[in-house]
Amino acid sequence: MGLNSQYRKILQATVSATLPTLNDYQHKDQEKRKVIDYIFQDFIPKNLKSIDGVIITGSWSGYKSIKSDRILLKGIKETIAYFKKYNLKTVIIGQTERYIHPFPVFAARDFEYNTKSNSKYLEKRSYEVDKYLRKNLGDIYIPVINTDNFPHVSQDNVPYMIDDQHVSKYGVDLLIDKLFSNQSFLRQLDIKQE
Repeated sequence: MGLNSQYRKILQATVSATLPTLNDYQHKDQEKRKVIDYIFQDFIPKNLKSIDGVIITGSWSGYKSIKSDRILLKGIKETIAYFKKYNLKTVIIGQTERYIHPFPVFAARDFEYNTKSNSKYLEKRSYEVDKYLRKNLGDIYIPVINTDNFPHVSQDNVPYMIDDQHVSKYGVDLLIDKLFSNQSFLRQLDIKQE
């Protein structure tokens, strides 16, 4: 599967536990927020000619300092409008499932006893936020959350997640496959498959 038969450069700007939106609705760690502000206020305007599109992702249900889902949605919509102003194609990658216990703990137990207990340990909030954002953002929101047939461990016994919410390299590979089989993702970013 190719991206328009050519390689693409991908730049990543990541700040832990910081909402990746134009405006700050957390008011927590201002040092971390400076990185996000730099990206929006300086890097993007100065590098527009080199940017084909923007992929925004976050653990949307994990920003507990945000008072409501409505405020979260407002922040995401402001960010989408900001990129639209610059004619940048934008997608929001949906919420992944989160667990109430570290994934490797019950994955190891399931491996030992040949069981599958993922669904017992799911955090319901991740599904509520996913449903809310999906409903309110439409096609620009690309759902990736597992609702059935949960990944467990790879053939090399690598768990899907490294803790209660962060996917492993194996998990990332599964998510990438899911994204590139999603027609809305391809269409939003104008990606043509070979």
